[in-house]
Amino acid sequence: MYFKWSKGWSKLRKGENIRKRNDGRWEGRYHTIDTFGNAKIKSVYAKSYREVKEKLKAVTCIKQTNTAITSLNIEQAHILWLDTIKPTIKKSTYSKYYDLCYKHIICSIGRYKLSHINQSLIDSFISDKLLCGRIDGNGGLSPKTVKNITHILKQCLGKYGLVFEYKVVNMNYDEMPCLSESEQKTFESYLLLDTDYEKLGLLFALKCGLRLGELCALQFKDIDMDNMTLSVNKTLQRIKNTDYLAETKTKIIIDTPKSQKSIRLIPLPSNLYKIIRRLYIENAYILTGGLSFIEPRTMQYKFKEYLAQCNISDYNFHALRHSFATKCVQLGFDLKSLSEILGHSSVKFTIDRYVHSDLNQKRLQMEKLTN
Repeated sequence: MYFKWSKGWSKLRKGENIRKRNDGRWEGRYHTIDTFGNAKIKSVYAKSYREVKEKLKAVTCIKQTNTAITSLNIEQAHILWLDTIKPTIKKSTYSKYYDLCYKHIICSIGRYKLSHINQSLIDSFISDKLLCGRIDGNGGLSPKTVKNITHILKQCLGKYGLVFEYKVVNMNYDEMPCLSESEQKTFESYLLLDTDYEKLGLLFALKCGLRLGELCALQFKDIDMDNMTLSVNKTLQRIKNTDYLAETKTKIIIDTPKSQKSIRLIPLPSNLYKIIRRLYIENAYILTGGLSFIEPRTMQYKFKEYLAQCNISDYNFHALRHSFATKCVQLGFDLKSLSEILGHSSVKFTIDRYVHSDLNQKRLQMEKLTN
């Protein structure tokens, strides 16, 4: 169920469900459940923002304390849970949870009362998502998506003291495609031939293994020219707009990277120094040379356009990151250093997700037995 607020509301204060009315009062809105188990929106009023925020906090605590499990269904429980976690997590994470809740949990089992949930229902739900995906049966979801859905369900139901055994979803990573050695040489030569800001950005992706969102948020001030290091400390994303008064379905946000490990310092290859020095504008975005940025989807299209001009097969942008990781392994990088450069949580993840050996590499290893 999606709630829509009445027209004519001004922008919400700090992204909260609080606004200043035309009569000068502050109004705050919150979700609640009536005596018949229906989801409703109610309001509290005060003369100042601080007062109405305190009132919202108070009614939220009362609402959570007095809500009986028997009166809630899964849809209502997840609406309340989303409200509770929103101030505590990143905007991009909240947007992902919001989308998964409505697309896969609420639409499938949202009508079931919490008091009627059992282990059989949970097992059936998870199996259905792995085998059938959406309720219309159009294909199964990826193990990663199902694992995220399971995490949300576990966290939400756990708030109400409902504990179940959740199936372990095996994360069997598919081998990601990467540019061949000849394709990498061709593409790099193309980028170096007449390097502008966009091509410099692609060199960073190819030579440093940056994620697309990290590249789009990158500015020249993130480069230490004396020590030739690159500081990765933010990411740019387009996410689903979950604000009640949103005029657009999505919005751009610039936030810290996905995890603490993703905030990292990368030594830059020395052959980039002259190019960076020539194009350097301190506060400018690297992809534009100005104060405006390029969003990830646009950069993805630009990447594919350059591939076509080089007569190279079509690849997803993430193939540059995978190509970088694979090349580093072939050159003998120690995996600990590579894992930190890529911003991974562990060396094991680096090996499982990004590193593979091509046939030539395997042949070289097998020849060691002969020698």
